[in-house]
Amino acid sequence: MVFTFSIRDFIFVDFEASSIDADSCSIEVGVAWIADDIVHRGSSLIRPQTYWNRSAWSAASAQVHRIAWSELDTAPSSYGVAFEYRHRVLHSGYTAVSDAPEWDGAWAEKLLEAVDGHGHQFVDFDHLVRSACRGNAKAINHTYAHLEAMPSLHRAGCGASGDGLTSRHES
Repeated sequence: MVFTFSIRDFIFVDFEASSIDADSCSIEVGVAWIADDIVHRGSSLIRPQTYWNRSAWSAASAQVHRIAWSELDTAPSSYGVAFEYRHRVLHSGYTAVSDAPEWDGAWAEKLLEAVDGHGHQFVDFDHLVRSACRGNAKAINHTYAHLEAMPSLHRAGCGASGDGLTSRHES
C-alpha cells in the first residue's frame, strides 16, 4: 500500500521544556508549516502556570536552550499560548508532526490544560520521512544528512522549521 500525502498537509511542532523529568513543563513552543512554497514559522516562550512544578527546572536544560527562568516571568501566559496553539495546530486542518512525539505530546497536553483542552496525537517525523522516501535508504540518509547539516540552536521555532525545511527539501 502506498501512502500518499502533500507536505502542505502537515504542521511541524517542537517544544522545549524545563527538563526531561516526568513533571517538567513546556517553556517554549514552535510551529512551522508550508504554504505557497514558503516555510512559515512561529514560536513563543511560555509563562508557567503557578501550579507547575518549578523544582522540575533543570539548569542543564536552561543552558542548552539558552532560556533563563526569569525570561519566562515576562513571557506570554500559558493560557494565551495554549489558545493560539489550539487555533494554529488543532483547528487548522493540518496534521501535527513531531520528532519526539511522546515528549511533545506530554508537553502539549500540559500546555492545553490552560484552556481545558486535551493532548493530541502527533505523526512521528521519522515515520513521515520513511513514508515520503518510500523506504529508499539513499533518500532517507540524504534527508537526515540535510537535517544534520543545519545549525541547531535548541530552540522550538528552529526545531519545528528545521523539520519543515527538510521535508520541503525532499518533497
